[in-house]
Amino acid sequence: MDHSTRPPHSFDPGFAEAIVLDAWLQREIVARRGVNTAPALADRSEGLALERLAVALAASPQVAGFRSCLGWTRAFLDPEETALPIDAKGCELPDHILRRGAPPPGAESARVEVTLPAADTLVLFEFLCREIDEQDGARLLAAFVSPAEFWALNNLHCVLETGEFYSALEDYGTQLEAARATLVASKAL
Repeated sequence: MDHSTRPPHSFDPGFAEAIVLDAWLQREIVARRGVNTAPALADRSEGLALERLAVALAASPQVAGFRSCLGWTRAFLDPEETALPIDAKGCELPDHILRRGAPPPGAESARVEVTLPAADTLVLFEFLCREIDEQDGARLLAAFVSPAEFWALNNLHCVLETGEFYSALEDYGTQLEAARATLVASKAL
């Protein structure tokens, strides 16, 4: 399947999830250039798809307007029974951003819509199936400073699982390889 001719896929990762994902992607993919996520990446295209998701979230006015409530969104997504063995390497964000208080006005009703090319979405979905659903985030632990980051990625996996960005009429493996090739080729341009 030629993913360059497929329409882009739009999805709503959830407001709290989008804020946490944005912070995680900006720290781990943009600032740290994927050093802590490298053990989890099976293909170069997965890193590229994460970069594009980082750009899409950063461009969202809802995310930009509510970055200061990262502490609240982390607390919201971090259930008490979470048992992820996270050894946080420290957070480089100012302390005032991490306050857990009440959400700022408008945060609870804010929505974030992300649109990515079909190839990017399929590659992200495969990455999340393998690393979050099957591996329980084990190879990403060095990239997490909060269990909320795992849960935001888990939610993104659930959201993408219902998507129509690949065709049931064609072999999934063939579609995935074509999507990976499309993503890598687009980066080379």
